[in-house]
Amino acid sequence: MKNPILKQVTLLMFKFLPLLGFFNVFFSPLGMLSYLVVIKTYRIKFSLFDTLFLLYIMALLLVNILISDIAGTLTTFRFYFGFICFYLYFKSGAVFPAKGLFLALIILIPIEAFLINSLISPYNMPNFPDKEMTSHFNPGGYQRPYSFGGNSSVSSSILVILLSMLTISKITKYAGIVCVFIFSSGSGLMSLMLLSFLKRIKIIAISSIFIIFFLVFFSGQILEVVDSLGLKVNSKYMLFLVDFKLKQLSEHFYGFTFIHYLFGNIDSIKDGYGGDFGWLFFVLGYGFVSFFLLTTFILSKATKSTLIPILIALFATFHYPVIFFLPGQILLGYLMARKYRAET
Repeated sequence: MKNPILKQVTLLMFKFLPLLGFFNVFFSPLGMLSYLVVIKTYRIKFSLFDTLFLLYIMALLLVNILISDIAGTLTTFRFYFGFICFYLYFKSGAVFPAKGLFLALIILIPIEAFLINSLISPYNMPNFPDKEMTSHFNPGGYQRPYSFGGNSSVSSSILVILLSMLTISKITKYAGIVCVFIFSSGSGLMSLMLLSFLKRIKIIAISSIFIIFFLVFFSGQILEVVDSLGLKVNSKYMLFLVDFKLKQLSEHFYGFTFIHYLFGNIDSIKDGYGGDFGWLFFVLGYGFVSFFLLTTFILSKATKSTLIPILIALFATFHYPVIFFLPGQILLGYLMARKYRAET
């Protein structure tokens, strides 16, 4: 590009696109333009795993287009594999202002929480669903902010991922933790607990040896004591709950053939795939082979500094599909690409 001004404008545009996508819920559908960053990936060097994974998902896409609804196939493919665009973009050397973004979020999140509980109706916010979806609103009570993820569980989990990957001051760290509590999301709190666990894994691993030993040898006595308390949480209830959840899972796979189990059935998720069981819907649509390859591909990009945030991202997706929402795709792509560049 010979024109230096045009070159600078183009570079600025590409730097802005990931941020536009990160806040897509406020500007939808303009945030979809963030996928244009893939244009800037023509110079990158593909690893063998990159090549094999890309060939695999392209083959999946072509087969599903031939046997299923084209629009539905393209939509689900974008949702589940769109992170590839950002992985390749950041692998090309592009930067992402993760720390600046985190600092902005810990200011914006409390502001949103205050406004939607006082001056502004959440029904009028662009990052909330239509008012007909009453389960998302809490009139007369505390209204959780939905923020950049358009969902409290997604936003809080991504905030924890950011918290786990940045070197920040204690004040900033505590402000981030407060924001997680502002979301009042079980997923966010579980992700925060996992972060605490992984940070102290050596101490916990040693302690676990003694805890497991105690539980194994005194399990009968422990269950008797818990059951004698007459609480809802007892051994019979836990067994019932496990059995109930297993039956729920089996119902989702009703009518599946052996091939469906391996490579999924797109038609099984045509009525919705962004619900509160992220990995289940992925397996339904793309199968256990795709699940194994995807998680292996993601983990193969982990380094000493990115392993914890990547593990939290994968864990959080068991509930809402955190890494498949557009902000999650962008952050996942950035984390995976850090293996090939100097720490930023």
